[in-house]
Amino acid sequence: MTDHPSSDELSAFCHGQLSPARARAVARHVVLGACQHCLASMPARTRLRFGRPSPPVELTREEDAAYDAAMARALQAAVMQARNLDRQEPRARKVDSVTADGLEALTRLPRRMGSLDRVKAFLDRSWSVRHDNPALMVQLAQLAVHQAKQLDVRRYGIQQVFDFQGRTWAELGNAYRVMDQLDLAAIAQNKAREFVEQGTGDEALQARVRELEASLAADRRQFGNASNLLLEVQTLHQRNSDEHLVGRILILRGLYTGYAGEPERAIGLLREGLSLVDRERDPNLVYSAVHNQFLFLIDSGLYQNARRFRFENSHLLKNSGGRINQARLRWLEGRMDLGMRNYARAEMTLREVKQEMEEVGRSYVAAVASLELAVALLAQGRPAEAEQVTLAASEVFRRLRIHREGLMALTVLRAAFKMGQATVELLQNVAAFFRRLENDPNPRFDGPLL
Repeated sequence: MTDHPSSDELSAFCHGQLSPARARAVARHVVLGACQHCLASMPARTRLRFGRPSPPVELTREEDAAYDAAMARALQAAVMQARNLDRQEPRARKVDSVTADGLEALTRLPRRMGSLDRVKAFLDRSWSVRHDNPALMVQLAQLAVHQAKQLDVRRYGIQQVFDFQGRTWAELGNAYRVMDQLDLAAIAQNKAREFVEQGTGDEALQARVRELEASLAADRRQFGNASNLLLEVQTLHQRNSDEHLVGRILILRGLYTGYAGEPERAIGLLREGLSLVDRERDPNLVYSAVHNQFLFLIDSGLYQNARRFRFENSHLLKNSGGRINQARLRWLEGRMDLGMRNYARAEMTLREVKQEMEEVGRSYVAAVASLELAVALLAQGRPAEAEQVTLAASEVFRRLRIHREGLMALTVLRAAFKMGQATVELLQNVAAFFRRLENDPNPRFDGPLL
């Protein structure tokens, strides 16, 4: 590259907005080539990041104070939003009373703490709140991305900086995914891949990014793509002879296989994965594998086996690791009781699940649990209450603009109640359809037409 990049290109380069090929060319010219003409065209703060120091340039006291003040304001805003969320969800404080205090502690990070240490602090805290406060998870990941932009290329090297920026974008994308903001998640993951492709080629980082891309693909119900991405990661871990990480990928593949409608094959993958993982190394992974075996036993209609499995693994399942996980476990217990015709107990459990899911903003899951609650009510000879619960769930599904097959299922169900022909079997079919709709982009409702 002999021509100087334009000022617009320099600005896009500094903000990570160039294509990977063009970014590499600009980096060779400006950073590695130490082009003084281009460095002189950059803003002062950018010259600090990309220029070769001769002599080294330092921030003035006023600039340093202004930067610290800006970071403090950003963190304080995140603290205030976390407090607002806590006021809206008072029960969240009972689950993790340190969430707000933990974020406030970040506002008291040492003034001279390095940018890289701040990046790691934000990412660690973001990951730690993923089960209880997804909004806070996003905020902290955003702060990590912002902080990664401050990393000094002269100190870490440009490829290492690209690695750090790629990691923060990948974790931000995952945080968006947890919040069900899948379009934003895809944008962030694309930016992560661009940065990582320009980085050091670190295999562990590449595996992490592919794994998060697989999670996003699965949430978009692209299970074939998710499995292919995980096979890439599994091959890497097998090459490095890391049994624990191979087991982890097998467990994830088991999860996606079950979501694709193959529960028996999924159970086999989960068991194989559990036989390889170090249970002390990642207790959350063990919980996930056990929880999903319980799920797929219920999906297979093996209720007695599920009950025995639940009893044998109660010591693992009691440590659910968060409010949402606990509610999902209770949901499975309610479904198991329905299958075993323990309708009174199922009713009590599903009412709790419905309320809990509404409080954490999972309206779709709450509506599906309502349909199963209606099953319990109808089975106990209370059709009027079952119809009322069903109508309320129908309104939630309509607000969420569900798939047209879902509208057909609701139409059939409402007509059945109106004509006094609603049955437990029909309600179970409709509830099963909406559970499948959560993972299947093109489901068909196979219930009876009235």
